[in-house]
Amino acid sequence: MEATRPVVLTEAERKYAQEVVNDKVTAKTFKKRAQVLLALDTSVGVPETQERIAIRVGVCRMTIYTTIQAFHEEGLEASLRSRHPKFPIKSQSLREKWRRGLSLQLAESRPKDSEDGQYEV
Repeated sequence: MEATRPVVLTEAERKYAQEVVNDKVTAKTFKKRAQVLLALDTSVGVPETQERIAIRVGVCRMTIYTTIQAFHEEGLEASLRSRHPKFPIKSQSLREKWRRGLSLQLAESRPKDSEDGQYEV
């Protein structure tokens, strides 16, 4: 059940996933999925096998598979949240943190239009 598509996190995504892991109020399932993605990230080196990551993080291999699938289909935020219909994402702060971080990153990467600091749209 090894992934055919590698997980490649950007610097901003890696930083966000690390914040999720370190946040004391984040749900345990969010943290586990973030740990899985950080462990599978190929941009920092060759990852361990999914079986070894499952043992180290404390999840089943199916959780790793579904996390990878959600990451590739819907992105980082979707891969961290619960997909169970009875347990929707409750933490609006987690979603807002991601949106603010992403909008900051996009604003910094836009080229300036002129010397007055206005961005071109």
